[in-house]
Amino acid sequence: MASLGQTTLPPGEELRTIIVTGASSGIGAY
Repeated sequence: MASLGQTTLPPGEELRTIIVTGASSGIGAY
């Protein structure tokens, strides 16, 4: 799972990564 605060991605990519990570973990929505 992505560690918040340790990402070097642009806001858009960071948000997308969080959504994808959350979705695969069963917490996020597409």
